Amino acid sequence: MNKLNRILLLFAFHFSLFTFAQENNDDGMISTPQTATATDTEADLHYLEDQFYFGLTYDYLAGKANNVVQHNLSRGIHVGFIRDLPIGYAYDLVYNNMVANKTVSGVSYEIVERFSDRNITRNFFETHSVEIPVEFRFRTSTPYSHKFWRVHTGARFAYIFNSRSLYTADGVSIAFQNSDIAHTFQVKPFIAFGYNALNFYVQYNLTPLLKDAKTTDGTSLKSNVLQLGLLFYIL
Repeated sequence: MNKLNRILLLFAFHFSLFTFAQENNDDGMISTPQTATATDTEADLHYLEDQFYFGLTYDYLAGKANNVVQHNLSRGIHVGFIRDLPIGYAYDLVYNNMVANKTVSGVSYEIVERFSDRNITRNFFETHSVEIPVEFRFRTSTPYSHKFWRVHTGARFAYIFNSRSLYTADGVSIAFQNSDIAHTFQVKPFIAFGYNALNFYVQYNLTPLLKDAKTTDGTSLKSNVLQLGLLFYIL
């Protein structure tokens, strides 16, 4: 048998297998609406929700020194994606009276109890973090309704990739990248609970900010951020 005959025989064999498979899988009947409905119902069992989140929080310094106070509205913004590969971003702005100055040897701190004595109008530190949320979900959702009760709890593992300290005195703002806060890892247990789009959100940062920072008189500035606010789940 020459090469051409082998090719033709092989082609005929594959074609016969394909024809046989088509005959077995096709009963000659047109799909009925009932069959299509069953397929759609089965697909609905794999519906998606709560893929994206967006949150607004009030940031409170817990465990701070006695003479450390907050002023203005300290706040946080949280956005993220929690489907397949969960990832998030957090921005936090915390107003306080721990004034930081950059020096040759590092960063020095001073607790200023009366801003008016120093003509200071504002003082804060801000952080930018990337987060990996890990959570357990308890929900009363169905494929047919987007209004349901939910309780989400877990932890966010964060890395502060950028941090800035800033204060304004006599109309001049002094700002710098604060290495005492930036490039640190954070662990933040949280719980979110609510109905439909409205969810209350509580998160506590187990990793202290300014963990090793002290004032010139030896007062520790270590504190943990407690966040209270609202979290919205989308799609």
